[in-house]
Amino acid sequence: MKGLLALVLICLCLVVYGVDADDDFWDIRVMQQTPQVEWGERIGLAQEVRYAGVPYEGRPTQVFAYIAKPASGEGSFPAVVLVHGGAGKAYREWAELWARKGYIAIAMDLTGKGPTGERLRQAGPEMNQANIFLPSENDVGLRNGWIYHAVAAVVRARSLLADMPEVDQGRVGITGISWGGFVTCLVAGMDHRYGAAVPVYGCGYICEGGFWKNTFRRMSPAYRERWIRLLEPSSVLARVKCPILFVNGNSDTHFPPENTSRSALLVDEALRHVTFIDKLRHGHNWKIPEVDAFVNDVLNGKASLMRILRPVVSGGEVIATVVGSYEAEDVFLYHVPRAVSWKEREWKKFPAKTDGREIRVSLSDCGDAVFYFSVKDDRELESTSICGTVD
Repeated sequence: MKGLLALVLICLCLVVYGVDADDDFWDIRVMQQTPQVEWGERIGLAQEVRYAGVPYEGRPTQVFAYIAKPASGEGSFPAVVLVHGGAGKAYREWAELWARKGYIAIAMDLTGKGPTGERLRQAGPEMNQANIFLPSENDVGLRNGWIYHAVAAVVRARSLLADMPEVDQGRVGITGISWGGFVTCLVAGMDHRYGAAVPVYGCGYICEGGFWKNTFRRMSPAYRERWIRLLEPSSVLARVKCPILFVNGNSDTHFPPENTSRSALLVDEALRHVTFIDKLRHGHNWKIPEVDAFVNDVLNGKASLMRILRPVVSGGEVIATVVGSYEAEDVFLYHVPRAVSWKEREWKKFPAKTDGREIRVSLSDCGDAVFYFSVKDDRELESTSICGTVD
C-alpha cells in the first residue's frame, strides 16, 4: 500500500465534480452591487436593516438583517458575515456576540421573514425542500430557488459592509452553520472579498451519503447533473482564495465527514484547514472556539490553527505532517470501522506518536477503518486531518 490514502467515496451520483460553476448562471457582479438600504430600530448593540435582494419571480425583494457594532472604539473595525442554517433566522445575539469581540457583524434572514417572524411583503423564496432541490429544470426556475437567493443575500450583505466606511475592507470574514455553511462554501468560491471563511457542518457532495441522498435519487439524471453543476459547492470550492476552515462533527448525519473531507481537498492545500469535533451535535452552535480563533487570527495576520496535511503511507506506517507555529499537544488517532453507518458510529481514539512535525501510527492501528488525526495546540484549539482509509 503506497502513495496517498484513499478517501472513502460513496459514489451514489455519477457526475463529475470540481468543475467550474456556470458563470452565466451566477451573475455575481450583479449580486455585488451595493443594495438599497432601509435602516430600522436599534436594539442593544444591533440595528435592524432591510436591504434589496435580487428579483424573485420578476418582482423586487428585500432581506431583513441585524447589523451589530462594538459599543466603543474609533477607526475601522474588522467585520464578519453570519449565515444561519435550516429553521434559522437573523440572530441578533449572534451578531452582538461578534460585536462584543470588536467586530461589525451582519446576520441576515434567509427565509423571507422579518424580526418577529412575519413574512416580508417583498420576500424571496421560502426555505423548504422543494425550493432547495426542485425549483425548476430551467435556469429561470433555478434562479427562483432558495439557494440562488440565499447566495445573493449573502453577497449583498458583503456589499452593504463594503459601503460602510467604518469597516476595514481588508479584514472581513464569513461563517455559516449547516445550510449556512453550504452557502458559505458557495460564496467563498465566487465572491473573493473575504479574508477568511468558516463553513460549520455544511459542505459539498451532499448527494453522496448523508441526509439528502434519497432526494437526489428521485431526480432525473439530467436534472441531478444540472443541479450539481450549478448549485453544488464542489463546483466552486477550487476557486477559494482565502484561508478556509471546515468544521464538522465526526458523526454528523446531515453532512458526513467524508463529504467534508472531499470538499476540503478541492481547496488549495495552503489555504485548507479542517477540524472534526468528537460528538459535536448538529445545531445553531456559534460558540465553537476554533471558529472564533481562526477568523480572528487570519484577519489580524496572526499564526492561525495548526494544519495536518493529507496523510500518506510509507514503510508500514501512516504519516501526517503537522504545520503551524504552536506547540503540538494531545495528538490522537480517531478511527471507526468503515462498515458502521454514520448514525451508529462510535469513534475510538488512542495516542499517536509525534516529534512535533510528523504524526506516525502503524498501519495495523488503522485496519479496515475510517480514521483521522487530531492535534491540539497549546491554546487547547483542535485541528484535524481529513478522513481517510487505507486501501
